[in-house]
Amino acid sequence: SASSMAWQRSLHAEMPMETENTATALRYSRSANSAGTSTGSVSYIAERARSVTPGVPASPATAGKVDHSPLPSRRFWFNTEIERRSAVDVLPPTTPEQHWARLKYFLENLCPVAEKYGMKLCAHPDDPPIEHLKGTFRPLTSVEGMRKLLALVDSPANCLEFCQGTVSTMRGIDIYAAIEEFASSGRIGYVHFRNTSGTLPRYSEVFIDDGYVDMKRAMAIYKRCGFDGTVVPDHTPRLDAADWWETGMAFALGYIRGIMP
Repeated sequence: SASSMAWQRSLHAEMPMETENTATALRYSRSANSAGTSTGSVSYIAERARSVTPGVPASPATAGKVDHSPLPSRRFWFNTEIERRSAVDVLPPTTPEQHWARLKYFLENLCPVAEKYGMKLCAHPDDPPIEHLKGTFRPLTSVEGMRKLLALVDSPANCLEFCQGTVSTMRGIDIYAAIEEFASSGRIGYVHFRNTSGTLPRYSEVFIDDGYVDMKRAMAIYKRCGFDGTVVPDHTPRLDAADWWETGMAFALGYIRGIMP
């Protein structure tokens, strides 16, 4: 069997990562194995700084509209009450050196355990892909950053949660070349398969059939390059409907199924 556990925790330099984040990921890996999961993934985000509010429709991202106020110090668990609780403090600024050192420590300690239990540690690119946001450095905002992450620890467990929607908005990106490179490397744990209207400095999230990326072409590249993992819709723009999330997911899933080779 296979599973994906969305363990979305920030690896901010001031967090007690050595005693908390690493230990938590270790427990998840062991628990998944004990439950009979033969292959699975632990999703993590290098830096949870963001400039939009959960549940609010995506708006055009422009340099002049990015919120650079201090980053709240809070625990994150996507789209839950935990995430929406008021923060009690703000986190201090971070440097590239701090972030890369934390990621290296995290991966050096986790990859051997993940390999043992058949798990993958899947890093989500920083969304929006802006290198500095709210005073903190964000390492995964470019193809070069993703390459650097995978080079930190040479392990089949060190992978990407390849969020195609985020990658497609990176400055100067060739999304088809990026898919080919990382799918061919065997270092994609799973794919967030969604579409966007363009790249930085201005873009919006759109429905899966309404962006600049040719999704059928993208799907064919994953297949040709040997990717045989999970493809999920990620999320969609908000709809004027009672069950807007389920409606958007149903449309995206049907579209994905229809274009699979």
